[in-house]
Amino acid sequence: MQRTFIRLAAVLAVAAFVAGLSLVANGPAATRAANGETTWNITVQNLTEGQPFSPPVVVVHDATADVFEVGSAASAGVQAIAEDGNPAPLVAALEGAGGIHDVTVFGGPILAGTSATVMVSGPSGSLVSIVGMLICTNDGFTGADSWALPVSGSSSLMANAYDAGTEMNTEAGPDIIDACQAAGPVSLPDDGNARPAESGVITMHAGITGSGVLTTDDHGWTDPVATITAQQVPTVSYTVAIDNLTTGQPLTPPVIAAHSASGEIFSAGEAASMELREVAENGNNAPLLASLDASPFVYNAEMLGAGPILPGTRLTATFEAPEGSLISLVAMLICTNDGFTGLASVSLGTGIDMMTMAYDAGSEGNTEAAADLVPPCGAIGPVAFTGGGGKSSVENGGITMHAGITGGGVLTAAHDWDGPVARIQVTSGAAEPPPATPTATIPAPTPTATQPAPTATATEPAPTTPAPGAPDTGSGIESSGSHSPALPLLAGAVLVALGGATFVALRRTVR
Repeated sequence: MQRTFIRLAAVLAVAAFVAGLSLVANGPAATRAANGETTWNITVQNLTEGQPFSPPVVVVHDATADVFEVGSAASAGVQAIAEDGNPAPLVAALEGAGGIHDVTVFGGPILAGTSATVMVSGPSGSLVSIVGMLICTNDGFTGADSWALPVSGSSSLMANAYDAGTEMNTEAGPDIIDACQAAGPVSLPDDGNARPAESGVITMHAGITGSGVLTTDDHGWTDPVATITAQQVPTVSYTVAIDNLTTGQPLTPPVIAAHSASGEIFSAGEAASMELREVAENGNNAPLLASLDASPFVYNAEMLGAGPILPGTRLTATFEAPEGSLISLVAMLICTNDGFTGLASVSLGTGIDMMTMAYDAGSEGNTEAAADLVPPCGAIGPVAFTGGGGKSSVENGGITMHAGITGGGVLTAAHDWDGPVARIQVTSGAAEPPPATPTATIPAPTPTATQPAPTATATEPAPTTPAPGAPDTGSGIESSGSHSPALPLLAGAVLVALGGATFVALRRTVR
């Protein structure tokens, strides 16, 4: 059954949040595993010595859909890939088409002798079609035509080179895209792509003749040109336990995501995304969940729980994730301007038991004034006050360790914290993790603009005093600073420039 992009519209008014903070209900943002779908890792290995591939398009579909077929004319989408390495027309044509379950584009070209992997999902018994240009040709491409994905384990396919039959194989410099100059094995002139057309059908490619700027030694190949491997990823049910270690800082219901290495949500020292700023400033999970839903690098994402995690309490929930994936988690520190805590791209491995520190998103001034705080702080925090929800001053900084509460406004020492603010345990199975000594602690990095994200390998004990703070600096982030439940979606295009050509890698999933 074809799925469309999920749009998160339902808003849950949590009883404890009577003063005005709204939260998105736990609708499945990218709950592929929870929907009974199968997840596969698709690996494309370039077997040639001098033929780079454009970022391949991977299409999961049923038997009613067809992407290309030898002996038939190439569609406009396949032609755009075979001639220019441009996946955008094919992706656009497949969105909304019958029988399509998932469409994913690799994040960059696959150079000769290298390989790359993306993950896809769909119902068990799905087929996969793949199309990627042989960059140093006129209209050559490789891929798979309606190949059956494995119902268990893995399987491999040896892929040959095809000729789209839409452009004459002149091999002349003006007829070869300039990306060949940048990614190919030899230097060629940047002289555009004239595309002398022909009206043929898809056939097996005859190879490089050496009649123009291309040579058989540098750009030629012997079929097969690629090995394509599909590896089914087992899905595991995990129990997630989150303890609020503070005495006066309630946490919003966290957003949790299982993803690949390309699905990073945040990194210390880098600018917070608009979606993360909405969580850190407003406790609004909707934009982040929507962006995770649109990402082909996310296996599963959802909001845990229906209300805040109050100081000294524990939230326990279950979560489905493919075995071996990475996990990220974010939750707002409600009685701050733009504070949050969480995990950044930690390997699930055999389980997680980590203490997490408080971060400052660097997007809103830490005025601690009542008008600049979300209203629930005055309702469920340790000190009652009215107001909130107004426009705060805007900062243009990166994510740093939070300096803590200064007491400059309505916030007091009762809202402050000492050391880690949360403990996060993730274990396989349904049993709730015991309150044992944590096996790892995320250390407090020096709050600079270039601090790398913490990793799961950290073993440094949690500090017993608050991490030293620093003012948020830098420029380039635009923020309204207002507390509003707007639902903007993550932009879905990443441009990968090679020499004079630009490949548009659309990170989109058709559901």
